[in-house]
Amino acid sequence: MDSRPFPDRCGTNSKPLLARTDRIDNGRSILRASPTVALIFIRICAVLIGLRSLTNFGKLLHPTESVLVFFGQILHDAAVPLPALAMGVFMLVTAIAMWKPFKLALPLATTYALYVPTNLVLWMLINPEQIERVGTRISSSSAPHELWWLGVLGMFVYSLVAIATTAIPAWLLWRQPSLSEPSATPTLLQGQR
Repeated sequence: MDSRPFPDRCGTNSKPLLARTDRIDNGRSILRASPTVALIFIRICAVLIGLRSLTNFGKLLHPTESVLVFFGQILHDAAVPLPALAMGVFMLVTAIAMWKPFKLALPLATTYALYVPTNLVLWMLINPEQIERVGTRISSSSAPHELWWLGVLGMFVYSLVAIATTAIPAWLLWRQPSLSEPSATPTLLQGQR
């Protein structure tokens, strides 16, 4: 019987997906994702950000029917194309940098991770009446109080997803700088022996 902790079919040790670190903070050990799991998560988020960038490019096709929230401001009509193009390009470049991942991925992902909550908070502060409108997109109710609470719930869920898909990859890139080393990516995906 093989006494090694993670034998694979070939009889060699495999790396666990979550590995305990030797570092202790405040008396607790820290679980850290292996570089392979981190890279897969970063790439999933890169795809989501890349797809989201396409919605900004789509706003260029019909600017008079498009709406864009940019630093909390709701933009309509002629005010949409330039910020939509800028955000679309920025998001697409960020997604590509995260996919590779290039060394530029960390500053781009960090910038985007800071922009997302800033944009959300500014939007809610500048446009508090829009919370009820969010509720109308979720429910067919006509009760303002109910719509407001549904809007708050909808914004909470949206904010969690938006912040998680931007902040967690930035944090992973910061915690594991080896992910953005050119020679590391093929090795990570093939598995380490």
